[in-house]
Amino acid sequence: MKLAVRIAAPLVAVLALSGCAHSPKLAATVGDRVITQAQVDDAVKSCRELGVQNVGASDVVRTLIVREVVLNAAATAGAPIDDAALDQVFDQDPAAAEYKDSKCKPVLQARLAVAMYNQHPASAARPDLLNQVPFELNPRYGTFDPAANFDDQSGSLSILSKESQQVLLEQR
Repeated sequence: MKLAVRIAAPLVAVLALSGCAHSPKLAATVGDRVITQAQVDDAVKSCRELGVQNVGASDVVRTLIVREVVLNAAATAGAPIDDAALDQVFDQDPAAAEYKDSKCKPVLQARLAVAMYNQHPASAARPDLLNQVPFELNPRYGTFDPAANFDDQSGSLSILSKESQQVLLEQR
């Protein structure tokens, strides 16, 4: 066997297999939104710098997936929640001022998105919407089911202030 063939065959096999692998730069996709590894790393660093304790890359990825699943489900239900709506409520909270321009903000907004979605009648009428949002998680983060982890009363990276809760109630 020629030397070139002996060298090329393993290289071709590696290249073929790498085409099937997840990109190391991709943490997850939810619908048409992409969550990059750089976004995750920046969010973890920012959250830690701002004093959010016990936050790791897996926590951030899962939280960002939940955020995007909720935004997609809300839009499908005819009760869209977009980044502008989240920003409006989030930015009105005096306790959130230090997070306003941080890379940690989308992570902290996830709980707010869940609360806004849960307050809309469509969330009770169509609980199946959460399972209809396609997402793909990079295997390095294991597996995850956003519908099973969809609980706005459980522990979170953030706690809504009384002001944010009042704004949510007024929007009903």
